[in-house]
Amino acid sequence: MGAPSCIPLIPLYTGRQIRQAEAPLLEAGHRETLMRRAAYGLAQAVLERLRAVRGSVYGAKVTGLIGSGNNGGDGLYALAMLRRRGVETHAVMMRDRAHEAGTRAFLAAGGRLVDVVDTDTDALIDAIIGTGSRVGFEMPRIPGLDEVLADESTQVIACDIPSGVDVETGAVAGDVIDADVTVTFGGIKSGLALGEGSHAAGEIRAVDIGLGATLPTPARWLVGRRAAAGDHAGCGRHAGPVEPAAGLGARSQVLPRRAACDRRLGAVPRGGAADRDSGGDLRRRHGHPAGPGGGPGTPEHHDAGGGDHLREVHRRAGAGDGGGHRPRHLP
Repeated sequence: MGAPSCIPLIPLYTGRQIRQAEAPLLEAGHRETLMRRAAYGLAQAVLERLRAVRGSVYGAKVTGLIGSGNNGGDGLYALAMLRRRGVETHAVMMRDRAHEAGTRAFLAAGGRLVDVVDTDTDALIDAIIGTGSRVGFEMPRIPGLDEVLADESTQVIACDIPSGVDVETGAVAGDVIDADVTVTFGGIKSGLALGEGSHAAGEIRAVDIGLGATLPTPARWLVGRRAAAGDHAGCGRHAGPVEPAAGLGARSQVLPRRAACDRRLGAVPRGGAADRDSGGDLRRRHGHPAGPGGGPGTPEHHDAGGGDHLREVHRRAGAGDGGGHRPRHLP
């Protein structure tokens, strides 16, 4: 009889648990440290993807879809790091405000604020919504985005969680951009392992940002399984989540893409061509309607405020007026 092997248990946390674990460090003035650690992990994942598809990172083009909160700040810091590695970096702002320190770092590194996704973009960073992500997200129409998503070679990297995936349940009831890799911070969120979130996330990389002893008992555990001879990487990566148990702490994890055996990069995961919108995109998906109203995730919520969008972002960052043109993806 062969020696018994251990089936791994991977801790899963709710978004609220991660925010509570961060709170003591934020109160102690370590917000920027945590963000830069997260951004470093995100930038490293992008660099790995670029090397895999291009062989070199110098001269590659990376575009970030940037929200107004800390998730957008993580994305901006990561773009600044990438720019210093010779990557051409663009940022499309979802609102007329953004994380100011992150914006300053991005612009100081030579990044460009744009309102169009260039069709020769090599990698796209989804940094719109983080641990506050809920169902009902609607992506505004951004010129060039659908074409980039339809290109199988474009790498899509989600910052913390794909925007539009419920961070607790993994539900999708609006738009979501399927990621090739999700780089999540502090611990793996439940929504990345449940429901549609487990498919939208792609490969999951958990980055240790130093939460350590502040992490609580996990909300549940993901039960891994031993790889059998001949298994394709990513097929059946886990049996499913179980309820909390004691004894294992959080650590950096890499989980392969779920259902990699039956889902091609860029393929419509469900519904076939009927799920493609009029722009012909392949990786932007639409869930069930979230109902009327202007709650979080809707265009009314994300894009309200009017005014000269890029000029305002530059002004808040103390970097001039940004050219004074109106972004085409805002109403």
